[in-house]
Amino acid sequence: MKAAMDPALLARLGIPGKSAEGYLFPDTYFMPKDYGADQAIGELVATFKARLAAIPEAAGLDGSALRDKVILASIIQKEYRIPDEAPIIASVFDNRLKIGMGLQSCATVVYIITERLGKAHPDVVYDKDLRIKDPFNTYLYRGLPPAPIASPGLIALRAAFEPASTKWLYFRLVDPVAGTHHFSSTFDEHLHAAQLVLKRTPGQ
Repeated sequence: MKAAMDPALLARLGIPGKSAEGYLFPDTYFMPKDYGADQAIGELVATFKARLAAIPEAAGLDGSALRDKVILASIIQKEYRIPDEAPIIASVFDNRLKIGMGLQSCATVVYIITERLGKAHPDVVYDKDLRIKDPFNTYLYRGLPPAPIASPGLIALRAAFEPASTKWLYFRLVDPVAGTHHFSSTFDEHLHAAQLVLKRTPGQ
């Protein structure tokens, strides 16, 4: 954790920001027992860069533009369940950013609760949680949060760089088991989608 926030190491690895979070590619690694923290982080970041090179749209981006994409990808990583839906979820966030609408991602609120407040992962995100005053709260503040909330994998990274072309502005998880979402273009449709969740409740 200390190495991941070491300014000298971050500068050497070319990571913009105050932490390596977002750039530590999630994968299986085989490392010697005597590997130091700097070496381990260096390998994860090198893997991130190698995977990123497979995305043409990522080529030539400066540090700030890349960081924005990584932040977006980190939110997508925490929101999608089915790989095919990742680009669609990305399109929702992309559409919202284009019109200045808040991202309103529950994943960012969970990040505040667990990582910034040090509390247990909530089973439910309540209305009071959406009002927590924190710069990572995308319900209170428009635009991207200040930093990544996770280290995204290739599916989420691709989705951030290559979002689907849709009209959707909302999505709701309608099948917790299958992990499928319902996508809507209006708030009324989004509210109506809540009925789809109830219809899938056992015994209903």
